[in-house]
Amino acid sequence: MLGTDSFDHQWFGEGFNDYTALINLANSKLYDEEEFLNYLNEDNFKQHYQSEIKGVHNDSIAAKYWTDYATYGKLPYRRGLIYAFYLDNQIRVVSNGKFTLRNMLLDLYAIRKEKNNNEILSVDDFITVGAAYLDKRELTDQIARYMIEGQPIDFKTVELIPEFKVEIKNNIPKVSLSENANLLEIYKW
Repeated sequence: MLGTDSFDHQWFGEGFNDYTALINLANSKLYDEEEFLNYLNEDNFKQHYQSEIKGVHNDSIAAKYWTDYATYGKLPYRRGLIYAFYLDNQIRVVSNGKFTLRNMLLDLYAIRKEKNNNEILSVDDFITVGAAYLDKRELTDQIARYMIEGQPIDFKTVELIPEFKVEIKNNIPKVSLSENANLLEIYKW
């Protein structure tokens, strides 16, 4: 969790959990490649990019979370999962595959263990830890644009690892695996 309230940054607390759960489902072979891509594309990318509220500010989610759960309640999960997928790819691209989002999450966990039990992780902690893997200014800007302000990530301009391809149709990204890509190899943590 980032922040003092569970609603502050659910894009991290819930969305990143969803992404790591998806990876674990693939690693445990409970999800095959088709199920992995279906969850990523149909349940997240498609639902998010078709949503009329995809671009709402993060602060507006808490007020409508329980009264419009079908719409607002799903938003932080999808927004966070999509950003986690994006961020994982950026870390992998910049480090030539040496590091993944897992490395960053383990670093965050280490910071959390060092903190007094009353101290919580903050967005600044997230950015400081992430700056070991990506440019700090760019990471700060990403959090502001994509997670706080709610701007959808434009996957037309995003470089993913070679194992993933993205096709944009009706402004909806759809991820597929490149030829000979192996999901178990990609997510061998």
